Formats: sequence, structure tokens, C-alpha cells
Amino acid sequence: MDCLPAYTGGAMFTALILLDLIQQQWTSIPGHILFGIFIVLLLIYICQSRGPQLAWILLSIPLVFVLLGWLLNTMKNPTVEKKATKETNVKLESCPCTCCFYSPCKCKRPCQKKPDPGPCIKPTLQN
Repeated sequence: MDCLPAYTGGAMFTALILLDLIQQQWTSIPGHILFGIFIVLLLIYICQSRGPQLAWILLSIPLVFVLLGWLLNTMKNPTVEKKATKETNVKLESCPCTCCFYSPCKCKRPCQKKPDPGPCIKPTLQN
């Protein structure tokens, strides 16, 4: 007996594993393989015992959560135009930030202590 929800789940986990390989996320591949095998076997069992309708419903639950998260994320984040006006980060050429020690600065929020400007920051940007 064919179980289309199990085939769909297997295809989704195969795509997820391929994305892990492309992005070189080696530590997540074994977990995705094991979880994918478990989900496919569970969907086959549900198809044979209760019918494919219940398997489709169970397979669609993660989709509902993904769409809900995407909707909440787009409502929470401001548009691109508002982001462009809020950006005030100074781009440094080659000197690391004294707070996060990255160049260019990767601080999520302004530093609590005022960093030493040093020789790398242009005199017009020192305040």
C-alpha cells in the first residue's frame, strides 16, 4: 500500500539533508537522518493503521508553525526603508572594534564603555 505522506516526509528530510551538506553543517546531518527515518516509519504506520488523512494532518502541523512564525516575524520586523534610516554604524577599514574585537564591528548594541578611538578611526568620526 502506498503512503503519499510518508513519501512527502522522506522527500522533505532528503532536501533538509542536502541543504545541510551544501551549507556544511556536519553536526546536524546525523540527527536529521535519524529523525527523518523515524518520521517516515511513523507516517507509514499511521497510514496503514488509521488512514492517510491523519498522516497528512500530522505532516501539515510543522507547516502551520512555520507559516505562523514567518507571519509573526514579518509583522515584528520593520520594513527595509525604516532599517536604512536607523543604521548608524561606522564602517572601520582594518582595525578591530575594542568591544567585540571584530573588524568591521559586529556589536548588536552600542558598547557600554566608550572605546579608545586609536589611530584607525578617522578624525572626523571621533566624537
